[in-house]
Amino acid sequence: MTVWKWNYKGFCLYVVSILVTSLVVVTSCTPSATSPTPSSTYSPAPTPLPAEPEDTTPTPSPTGISQSENNDIEVCFEARWEYESLENNFTNEEVTGNKYWFAMMSNTPDETGEVVKGLALTLETELQFARFDEKNLTQAGPPTYEWAFGDVPPVAGFHPETPRVQVGFNKPGPFPVTFTPGFDVSRTADKTEFSKPDIQTLNIELTPREGTGVYTIWVGAGEDDSVKAAIVSPSTDEEQDILLDPDGRWLDISLEGLEVGMIYTYAVTVDVTPKVPNADFMPSVTIHHVEHVTSGTDTGSSTSHLVDEPEGEIGTWTWKADGSYVWHWGKTLEKMVVFAKPNQVYEIGITQVVTHPDLDSTRQGFIDQMAEEGFIEGVNVEYHFRNPDNDLAEAESIAEEFVFKEMDLILSISTPSSKPCVEAAKGTGIPIVFAAVTDPVAYGIVSKWEAPREDNVTGVSDESCVNYTWIGEEAGRYAARILKGDFAGDIPVVGECP
Repeated sequence: MTVWKWNYKGFCLYVVSILVTSLVVVTSCTPSATSPTPSSTYSPAPTPLPAEPEDTTPTPSPTGISQSENNDIEVCFEARWEYESLENNFTNEEVTGNKYWFAMMSNTPDETGEVVKGLALTLETELQFARFDEKNLTQAGPPTYEWAFGDVPPVAGFHPETPRVQVGFNKPGPFPVTFTPGFDVSRTADKTEFSKPDIQTLNIELTPREGTGVYTIWVGAGEDDSVKAAIVSPSTDEEQDILLDPDGRWLDISLEGLEVGMIYTYAVTVDVTPKVPNADFMPSVTIHHVEHVTSGTDTGSSTSHLVDEPEGEIGTWTWKADGSYVWHWGKTLEKMVVFAKPNQVYEIGITQVVTHPDLDSTRQGFIDQMAEEGFIEGVNVEYHFRNPDNDLAEAESIAEEFVFKEMDLILSISTPSSKPCVEAAKGTGIPIVFAAVTDPVAYGIVSKWEAPREDNVTGVSDESCVNYTWIGEEAGRYAARILKGDFAGDIPVVGECP
């Protein structure tokens, strides 16, 4: 018998095959010291096939399945809302984050044992994404993106080669999202500075504030220029829905049945080896709050769905294959809070049309204010400064370079530097803060002075202000807000000094 159960450890839908005839069995987590007994919820098994007809004349079977059995496929469509916290504590509140989308497929072993033939995925959309998976990509949109995966054999459980596609924006782009994640969370460690190899104990406290959905804790370690870190414990425990990467690079813990208002504490130990003197290290932590939106079953060679809140914002996903299959599909919404590694460095491109005392003061005011806001050059910010020396073609080249390198933010000083940046960054999700632009609306840099606007651009005009240090400082305040999660189009353009 096959039991379908919602789960979010790598797939939003998966199959548990149980060789019994009359007893429904559902897997569940073994309760831990910090977790109540999880709720064991499940959907009914798929409707059984009708009995064979009396006529025994052989009937050709569709490609990809056997004559009397269905080949069951699980597919998932997710909308993900992500907020990145610069602090180590997050209290449940309304935040503005970025949005991206995910589609997955699993040919979980069933009675047929058949491959899925000629699997492909299409997305019909008008959006131009800042990022989309290029592996298996056969056509890049808009309007049509297509990925071809070929024949997909049955694979039990999570597998790195499972067909999956992600599209979206690096930062809050044309579709910023304001949401409440539904939980409080914090991370602390007994030590964060390492001069020699040592063990770090990371503690994560999670307090649900909403009573629906499933939670997942994801912890990331790995290696960078300053440290080599590997998670040691907890180890993989399938009964408790814990997965540890064999190399210790990541840890995934899935949780169900958590009580609203109760604090749950999870301890993670990490083996840290510094590569530089006095290296700072804190693992990245992501909390996923996953809500099951809807699910169903389709039969045939494909299944198509509008996905998102509001539905259809991204367009239409279609999974398709050669032959006829039973497609068990699910739609989910993930609300995520990310604690990045403290040594994350934001890359900011600065383009200034020409050397001039006023424009130099603007740039320095920006850098000084950013430091006041906690974005310090050489610590968590790297500035890439370019000066086209009044060469407009060079200004365009600089803008294209910043977009190609996916800067976290661009500061454009003066109109000749701002216009090409806005053009180059359209549809990429890269925010732009301009400074010392006299009339940003007349030059098409923004659609209007007031907020909200759809463009991911804001800034400070010198139309009625000649205090260029202040102009730079105000641009720095705007940039800090954006890096902390605000969408540039929600910030009005300033044209007067205080």
